[in-house]
Amino acid sequence: MTLKELNDFAKVQGLYPVNIIGEAEPENENLFLGSLEEYFAAATFLGAKAVFIKNSILDESGFIHEIQIFNDDDDNEEESTKVDLALVNSLIAPFKKYTGSSYAFSLSVRFDGYSLNKYIEEEWYKCYTVERDKATEIVEQDEENALQRMEEVEVNKQKELIKLVKNLISDADFVKISTQGGMKSYALEKHPQLEEVDPKILLQEIRLVNDKVKARGLHKNKSLS
Repeated sequence: MTLKELNDFAKVQGLYPVNIIGEAEPENENLFLGSLEEYFAAATFLGAKAVFIKNSILDESGFIHEIQIFNDDDDNEEESTKVDLALVNSLIAPFKKYTGSSYAFSLSVRFDGYSLNKYIEEEWYKCYTVERDKATEIVEQDEENALQRMEEVEVNKQKELIKLVKNLISDADFVKISTQGGMKSYALEKHPQLEEVDPKILLQEIRLVNDKVKARGLHKNKSLS
């Protein structure tokens, strides 16, 4: 269910939805245990005209676990490193499609000195929390291994990005560019993900490709066969 769908459903049930800022959490008092339809029916029977709604949204931080590391070279100053939980538990990866989606709603109708509350949590979120907890436990049990896997993934990612630069030697438009600055701009425009490469390394790879272009005389050709 989306927030819009919940708002529309509330209107159909005769209650005006009032969306307020805050995380959706189950209230400790007067928590309604019936269905959403029964909740709205009870609220209107009691004379409510509006329902206050909070919703919680799953963001990217829900797939990250921070590890605290002491830096021996800096008076044991504590640093944090982020670990992608999907690296240690592949079953959490499918839930990334829900990033930006609402996973819980808290509803409240209020009367004089009294409120009736309802908490809704999406089924997919319940499954997600199980896999997230498993992944977090794995990381906490062997932080060194988790960090090593993160480093391996980053190294492989950088290699794949560098391949994009090397492959530009087969790009007819790229080889016609006369300056390395122009080549770099073209590469970034064609492959925006190259922004993730260290600028010095990117420029170095551009130079290497440019040298090959000149050595093969490709810059003199109007087209590549």
